[in-house]
Amino acid sequence: MREHGFDLDPSLRVRELTVGQMQVVEIIKILYRRAELLILDEPTSVLTEQQIRKLFATLNRLRDIGKTVIIITHKLGR
Repeated sequence: MREHGFDLDPSLRVRELTVGQMQVVEIIKILYRRAELLILDEPTSVLTEQQIRKLFATLNRLRDIGKTVIIITHKLGR
């Protein structure tokens, strides 16, 4: 988590997390398995604007370190 700049309390249970935090957990699981390709289908559909900004900042960091990110979304301009 620290390597990729994620800020989550590892002592929390998943049911205690926000939807945005749950998405981060899924991304962390993928990175732990050393995936090079991430495909996200409508990752912003239930997020607040602040959560969307955080998600895209995370995805941009992943892109910057060489990961391939594919996003399927109906929201353009990100």
